[in-house]
Amino acid sequence: MGTKEDAAKGSWWNQHQWAVSAAITAQTAVIIPILEYAPSVTGGWRAGGILSSAVLGAIGLAWMARRSRRLEDVEAENALLLRKLSESSPEKLLGEVAKSLFQHGAWRLSVFRKTHESEAKLVRVAAASSDLNYAEMGPSEILIKDRTQFAHVFVSNLADPQYRFPVESGYFAAEDDGDEVRDAIAEAERVSKQWNAWRDEIFGNGAIVDDTSTFRPNKFAWYAAQDPESAGVYLVLAESAEGSGIRFDVLKGALTSTWMFFVSRLSGYRDATTGID
Repeated sequence: MGTKEDAAKGSWWNQHQWAVSAAITAQTAVIIPILEYAPSVTGGWRAGGILSSAVLGAIGLAWMARRSRRLEDVEAENALLLRKLSESSPEKLLGEVAKSLFQHGAWRLSVFRKTHESEAKLVRVAAASSDLNYAEMGPSEILIKDRTQFAHVFVSNLADPQYRFPVESGYFAAEDDGDEVRDAIAEAERVSKQWNAWRDEIFGNGAIVDDTSTFRPNKFAWYAAQDPESAGVYLVLAESAEGSGIRFDVLKGALTSTWMFFVSRLSGYRDATTGID
């Protein structure tokens, strides 16, 4: 069994191997000329010294070459890892989750990160949808308005799984006033106003920021949790065009927080490797 001293020596050698190898290699350029021209060194000692110095120089070169090969291997492994991370995009992962979470109809699935600013809000980390435009033009931020159905989830202890409560909204149903002859444009505007009012009842007036998509979900569901590693709070927001399009029991599952945290890490890795602030 290795001692602490052995471990310390191994650690020292790993840190200083390059310097030692370079010094051993370089000594031949200094020692050999001295041995050749120093008058006090006899022929036998001179030959032995030159031979020993040459051998040490060869060993140093071998160590340096071996270390260079190791560095090349590490660089190749890092390049492979970066490529794998770029292929494993958070959007692809969300798309796979959506296959189990949504039953039918158009959908959008987003992960948000809660910020610690003067105004509590959520910033979108990643999003996927049944239609690419729904994800690209979805809300970039959601303000957490006091005394709203949406804000209630952040009151509980999100670090403890037993206090995490996934929440679902009611269904959106446009009012029917019985006028079948109404102009189509006016009808669309009336329904849009009703839909905006319904959404504001859930999130609060002006809570949704920069949502320019035409997606009008008839059902919302969300789940928030605190990441034990980063202590950051994250939220999954599921939106379905169908009132019964979300499998709420899947959102309640123990794996939801796991893939939600992984999506945020994948997004962070991608931002770091692509230079996104």
